[in-house]
Amino acid sequence: MKNFDEEKLRKVLADCGIEDIDYYVNEADAYRTPTPMLSKVVFMRECFSAILRKDNKNWLDDHIEAHERYMGKTGLHSKMLDPDVPELLAALVRVKEQGVDPKDLLIIIREYQYDVLGSISSLIDGGIVFEEGIESDWGLFQIDEKLKPTYDFGNIQDMIWDFDPDRDK
Repeated sequence: MKNFDEEKLRKVLADCGIEDIDYYVNEADAYRTPTPMLSKVVFMRECFSAILRKDNKNWLDDHIEAHERYMGKTGLHSKMLDPDVPELLAALVRVKEQGVDPKDLLIIIREYQYDVLGSISSLIDGGIVFEEGIESDWGLFQIDEKLKPTYDFGNIQDMIWDFDPDRDK
């Protein structure tokens, strides 16, 4: 018997475009609460919201415009918070002026974004590092109100394929 709001979990998963909703509901049932699974689902959703979408045809112009707005007409911006904006803006403009197809760049950028997400997910899943003088083993956990670990936040890397909104179905 499920001890959590299954319908809420199903709705969030459906909104994320998950096809095998039953798998995630069964995983949540093992915890007897949707909290760990909902946290993972929301984490993956937010990760993919930061990755450029395959069908984003205006990404180059949008980024140039956003950086121009950010710098303002005076060219002032916070060098401490974002020191590379002028260089990034100049590079984006050069790429556009050279006539590089934004679709080709999008393929490259998405691949690297996906690789970074995979690497970060692997780190979140926990790891063991053995380097000279360093021995480390870690994992990421949710905590309760007393700041005590409650649920393992692992197996994120296994979820990447399911949550990619541009995956081939």
